[in-house]
Amino acid sequence: INRANSLGMSVVYEAVIPQNGSQADITAAVTVLTNVINAVGVTTFNSTVILVLAGHENYSSTDITYLTNAIQQLQAAVSTIPVGSALVSGNLVTPGSPSDMQTLISSYSPCAPLGFDPYPFQWGVTPPDQAASNVTLQNSIAWDYAQVTSQSFYSSPRPILMAETGWATAGSGQY
Repeated sequence: INRANSLGMSVVYEAVIPQNGSQADITAAVTVLTNVINAVGVTTFNSTVILVLAGHENYSSTDITYLTNAIQQLQAAVSTIPVGSALVSGNLVTPGSPSDMQTLISSYSPCAPLGFDPYPFQWGVTPPDQAASNVTLQNSIAWDYAQVTSQSFYSSPRPILMAETGWATAGSGQY
């Protein structure tokens, strides 16, 4: 964070909130975050960190209360920085539980983006030779984005953040 600050860069901080964790995991993540803030200084942290993510790809249908608790406790630790999370693409594109997504997103800071990982072909779709030029291809970044913005839990103008991405140009999604 100090180096990013000296270079005029911004940082997205990811707190370790494991899938199906416990309050002890949340407490540990808040403690680490507090230690980081103390180490770099509140001013440096607040001027450099633009978003805190409560874990990554950690949603499961059994842990919505745990995740919302983690978000609320991280928000208390960084009252001026937005807090959200990053999800697997399918959680937002074709949610098994839209009500879970609404609950989770409602717990985010108002300006926190919907973070997700729109890896093309991660679910076993074999890419055609010109996948990068085919914006209508299902499971492409453009298709995923369009699906997220059409969900009942999405409200404009909340930003959408591609937390991780890549583009397969050849090969198979069978790995």
